[in-house]
Amino acid sequence: FGREHVVADLVNRVMADPVVLLVGGSGSGKSSIVRAGLVPHLRRLDPPWTPTVMVPGSRPMQHLAQALQRVRTTDALHTTRTVGVGLGLAEAAQRASGRLLLVVDQLEELFTVSEPDERERFLAVLAQCAHGLAGDMRVVATVRADYFDQPLDHPVFGTIAAKAALAVPPMSAADLEQTVLGPASGRLQVDDGLATELVSAVVGQPGALPALQFTLRELADRGGVALRRDDLGHLGGVDGAIAHRAEQMYAALGPSEQQTLRQALQRLVVVDEAGEPSRRTVPRADLAALAPGADTLVEDWVEGRLLATGRRPDTREPTVTLAHEAVLTRWPRLREWVDEDRERLLALARLTQAAHEWADLGRDPAALP
Repeated sequence: FGREHVVADLVNRVMADPVVLLVGGSGSGKSSIVRAGLVPHLRRLDPPWTPTVMVPGSRPMQHLAQALQRVRTTDALHTTRTVGVGLGLAEAAQRASGRLLLVVDQLEELFTVSEPDERERFLAVLAQCAHGLAGDMRVVATVRADYFDQPLDHPVFGTIAAKAALAVPPMSAADLEQTVLGPASGRLQVDDGLATELVSAVVGQPGALPALQFTLRELADRGGVALRRDDLGHLGGVDGAIAHRAEQMYAALGPSEQQTLRQALQRLVVVDEAGEPSRRTVPRADLAALAPGADTLVEDWVEGRLLATGRRPDTREPTVTLAHEAVLTRWPRLREWVDEDRERLLALARLTQAAHEWADLGRDPAALP
């Protein structure tokens, strides 16, 4: 709801161009536009398109291979490795049922967690796709606006990125109001003036959409089938909703649990070379190993909608991440922790990434520096 015009623009671009980069601010709804808007639309076509989704992570080429495996293109994967990426992807597109859509979510991970050589190889793949060497396949990648300068500055991919970009504009007041009222229509009672109050609190603000969505869930938890203005006041408004829930859960912990939580949350934040923080995904086992009871603590915060769980596509290993960037931007305590430990977080991210890459290589002593 509220993004129908952007979805329509994206559909038109995908029909015309082999590579599209959907560029928008953190929390602008890029992933939802693709996964809940574009993908269902393409699946309804005759013949339906075949989508496969990947996130770059530290090993984007490996994750690309796994994305193609999910649409049964194993032979094409061999061609990709032994003959050439373009030919392999073209073969993958031919083997897919219907036209193949590769969704690369969070392309900025190429510049925050991927190794430089892996990043270059993956950008070469996208360049081949943009030049029509991947047959009938289409690629849609989402990228945060504050990282878009990095693909733009790339000596080979920069020109492609400039032509492929499709901007996601900030949601207007009308768009945001539709986000509130659309899902509630026929199912929930909404107090008069509540939608206007919610929209006025977030319109024009970074991370408006996830903050609004979180607040709506909190209101639904309190009011059942009714969304009430009184409940919004008790939460401290939109700005206070995330901070209220986080502080409430934090205050209920004992001192040792609070320290464990701080350590866990710091591992879910990556700081780039410029010192800017963003969320990252880590193996759940890494957090569970921090202290006795850490996994139970993680589960409590997942139930509180502040953390989210998933699995690695290759190993099915359980993973954890911050539920949305708004946890970083709207919970002052976490921002303070990040500011206090910025340099250590940068070093920790580098060390953790290196350790996981060494594990992927079978802990080969020859791979150590």
